[in-house]
Amino acid sequence: MGNGLGNPTIGLYGLLLSTGRGIIWYAPPVVAAIIGSVRFYRSKRATALAFATFVALWVGLLSFFKTWDSGWGWGPRYLFPIVPFLLIPIAEALKFRADKFACVGLCVIGFFIQLPGALVDFMASGHAGMAAFAQTAQDHTPASFVAWRNFQLASSEIVRHSALLLHGQVDLAWLIFTNTCLPTITFVAAVLFLTSGVFMLISPRLVHHRNAQFAA
Repeated sequence: MGNGLGNPTIGLYGLLLSTGRGIIWYAPPVVAAIIGSVRFYRSKRATALAFATFVALWVGLLSFFKTWDSGWGWGPRYLFPIVPFLLIPIAEALKFRADKFACVGLCVIGFFIQLPGALVDFMASGHAGMAAFAQTAQDHTPASFVAWRNFQLASSEIVRHSALLLHGQVDLAWLIFTNTCLPTITFVAAVLFLTSGVFMLISPRLVHHRNAQFAA
């Protein structure tokens, strides 16, 4: 997961905020979780502290790696295991009308941001990035390419994937396996995951509503 130690300041900024790998751009619902983090801390202090400690240690340690950006790929892949912990405070934010609208909006934005990442081959995006770098950069060293890829808006995977998608360059897996059951299985699995997530969000409200009816 790394090739020596690097500058943790650069790594931390890159993992959280950089245009090429910042998690807030690739996973906007994380911002929604921040909205509910204060209320989450007030209602479940011990759990919130445990989650915050785990997340801080994970991100802090990763920021020391030279290869914190995880190479070619979609977003900060090394942060993927902690995303569920980052999103849990959304449950507290959804209890309040104003916060709920913000959370739903950010989740919708996150859904559309993920579409180019799911529909376009990341290797095709990587090769397109290398070609663009070769045409525009004066310094063609590997270190310069990595810096360009991670910190320039034009080199963001979101931008490159979206451009390829608009030009009709869909992930080859969706074409190669057209006559097999793989696309159907993938689609069904995605729908099941989405449905289960929505059910987990609304089930507490349904239970509360049912209990209120019985009490009345």
